[in-house]
Amino acid sequence: MNDCGNGEKIVRTWTVLDWCTQTTLECVQVIKLSDDEAPELTCPEDFEVGTDFWYCYANVSVPKPDVFDVCGSAYTLSLTSSAGIVVNFGNNYVINQLPLGDHIVTWHVTDECGNQSSCSFTISVVDDVVPVANCDEHTIVSLTNDGPYGITLVPAHVFDDGSYDNCGPVEFRVRRMDSCIDFDWTTEGACIDDVPGGIPPVNSRDRGTVHRPCVPFACCDVGAGPIMVELEVTDLAGNRNYCMVEATVQDKISPFVECPPDIIVSCDFWFNVEEGTFVDADGNANGNLDEDPLSPILETCMMHLHTMMMRAFVRTLSSTIQETKITTSHTTGVSTDGQMTTVRLTYRCAYE
Repeated sequence: MNDCGNGEKIVRTWTVLDWCTQTTLECVQVIKLSDDEAPELTCPEDFEVGTDFWYCYANVSVPKPDVFDVCGSAYTLSLTSSAGIVVNFGNNYVINQLPLGDHIVTWHVTDECGNQSSCSFTISVVDDVVPVANCDEHTIVSLTNDGPYGITLVPAHVFDDGSYDNCGPVEFRVRRMDSCIDFDWTTEGACIDDVPGGIPPVNSRDRGTVHRPCVPFACCDVGAGPIMVELEVTDLAGNRNYCMVEATVQDKISPFVECPPDIIVSCDFWFNVEEGTFVDADGNANGNLDEDPLSPILETCMMHLHTMMMRAFVRTLSSTIQETKITTSHTTGVSTDGQMTTVRLTYRCAYE
């Protein structure tokens, strides 16, 4: 008689004869050869898969285990997973929407006699998809007067135009492809290093050509044409992508002028209107006043010349007022209002 798993049942009939009484006695013996051992399973090796391009999970086709059954009986397989959705397509198994991380996957086998065994392995899902880098391809940078030489630090995110990643937020760094800057632009630059000289230190002479959270621009960039800037986009897994920006630097800073202070002189003082002074943005005395000096007053970028005009009214034998008006003009059309300097002349004379 056949049994499950290629097993058998053997039926023996025993007959016992009593020769003295000529009587017999029969009994039936059943010998069962059955399969009571579970199949042996060998699972696949642990392996790693990447996420989908658009979503932060993976759809994984799971390789089957090796199965050995001593009795050669038929068996059925089933699959469980610590995450994701297990789907059976005929005799093939797929785990859909398996998220980032390490996940335990277990194969189960049952032979036709009901014997069961299982084995497990690990599937690791990693984000190996680079972020999508979108740049604001043409960017205008206006200089500020916060630092020397018109130094202006522009945060990297200014050049972004909707960069994204399938698994979360992204970070930005930026650099110039070349540079005219040849001075320390990192001093007190919290955008670069909250603790100057901290870890990692910033090389003050990198000229802005190393990827940093900010990129410097200065007066030397004005009129130099588009400056190529590279934006670096990094996701949480460290994958990087890049895009390019053309940055045009403009100087829209009004020039700075400071008039000399009011003074009082006596009547025996020979007042000369050419003895006034003017200063630049750094407070440096830069020349003498005269009626039409055409002398430059230097503004932040040390580039544009400004004309000074003056009118003087002096009367003798009495107190009088000397008025000086300074007007600056900017070749780019930016100007400041004139400032008034009042020089009070006091004459203490004896009349005959």
